[in-house]
Amino acid sequence: MLLESIVRKHLLLERKIKEIRANLTITYSLQYDGSGHADKRKWRHATSEGGKIYDYDITNLIEQSKDEITFHIVQDQIVSGVRFIVSERKQPFLNVVISPKMMNPYMWNLDIITVMKKEDFNIGIGQLQIFV
Repeated sequence: MLLESIVRKHLLLERKIKEIRANLTITYSLQYDGSGHADKRKWRHATSEGGKIYDYDITNLIEQSKDEITFHIVQDQIVSGVRFIVSERKQPFLNVVISPKMMNPYMWNLDIITVMKKEDFNIGIGQLQIFV
């Protein structure tokens, strides 16, 4: 009886994930949060050899993390207005702080708050960090 209940809950969760993933649209604004902070931060690592964080770097990182973001939305670990971080595991260790906004259960806007290239990026206690 207990096993049947567990299997049934697991199947319902799988169905919910498939349904949401099939209909989920994630848009992200490279307009940032309006303060200009993130846009200025893209230059913090610039040197004569390069190092600027380009919009396509941010876009690629978010695209790579879409499945993980979707999973965390389904698990209610990403909620509207609560910031989370997407980070690269390897060089150049790009970190993107995102403020998610739910437009409807299947559509989310991801507003970029700030960006940084740093291996040991500090996060808040209990803050979600997704590694790619």
